[in-house]
Order: sequence, then C-alpha cells, then structure tokens
Amino acid sequence: VFAWLDAAPTDAAQLLWLMGGGGVGKSVLTAELLHRTYRSNRVVAWHFCRHDNPQQSSPDALLRSLAAMLCARLPGYKEALGEVALELLKATDPKELFVALFTSPLQKLKSPAKPSFIILDALDELPKQGQKPLLSVIAAQLSTLPRWLRLFVTSREEPQIKAALAKFEPKELRADEAKNRADVEVRWGATP
Repeated sequence: VFAWLDAAPTDAAQLLWLMGGGGVGKSVLTAELLHRTYRSNRVVAWHFCRHDNPQQSSPDALLRSLAAMLCARLPGYKEALGEVALELLKATDPKELFVALFTSPLQKLKSPAKPSFIILDALDELPKQGQKPLLSVIAAQLSTLPRWLRLFVTSREEPQIKAALAKFEPKELRADEAKNRADVEVRWGATP
C-alpha cells in the first residue's frame, strides 16, 4: 500500500482495490492504514461502509461525508468548493454529486508534494440499490480527478463489484496463504 501511495502519479494506478473474504482483516488493515497516515494528512477522507446503517452508507450520504472531510483536511478544497447550491445539498444522483463535489473543485487545487488518498472500506456493505450507481461513478469518473489523488478501496469478492471495477486489478487478501499464516505465527507465536 505504501509503495503504491509513494509512487509518482504517472507510475501508479489511481485506485488500489483490496479484495478478500469475510473476516480476513480488510477493515482492520484499513483502520491501521488510516491510523498510520492520519497525522501526515496524506489520507484526506475516509468512509467505513456498514450494512447495519444503510442511510449513512447511501451513495449521496457517503459522497457528502467525504466532501465534508476534504473541507477540513485538504488545504484549499473548501475555497475551491465555494458555495454549494441548495439543490445540490438535496441531490441523490451519485454522478451529479461526484462532479460537483470532487471533479470541479479538485481540478482547481495545486498538486501537493506527495500524493493524497481517500479510503472507502467495505464497498460490499453499501446498500444494494445504491451500490451499482456509486461503483459506476467511481469507475467512470475517477480519471476526472487530479492524478495526485488516489482511492484505496476494500470489498468482498462480489460479482457486482467485480463487474463495476473490472478495469482495476484487485489485490487479494487471503487468510489461507502461507505468508499470512506466517505473519500470525510471528505476531502471536503460534499456528492459528
């Protein structure tokens, strides 16, 4: 993850997708990534989707939440965003929100010294009716963002997610891989 984050904008994919089964540690890894990058301000926004809170993880709520974090964590973003139209505050179309909240204002910002990134954890826990529209927007609109901004996402291996993000090759986290079992043994001193 850090090699991807530290790579030059021309050398790295704009999206890093970590995929794995339930319970293999994707959210724990994501929380640790957030912890390690928080103080450096390289992580500029994050969202941990939760199946038990579909309203919070609806595409429009998620996009607005990320924009609010960008206002607080990304220098110049709040000014570039300017006054958001009242109609947009009520909008639910993910593409309309993405363009207004991300594409337009982020293009106005000066490139930081090091790439920044946004975290989206557990895309599979997005409400099913909102999953496809948001994933389609991510896949189609990510290239409209400046190359210095990257997206780190996690999900389970689900057909709808794989279809939407087909152009991005996932990194798979597998609990049964020998190197992962060895990590557990080193950490805990025993075989799980």
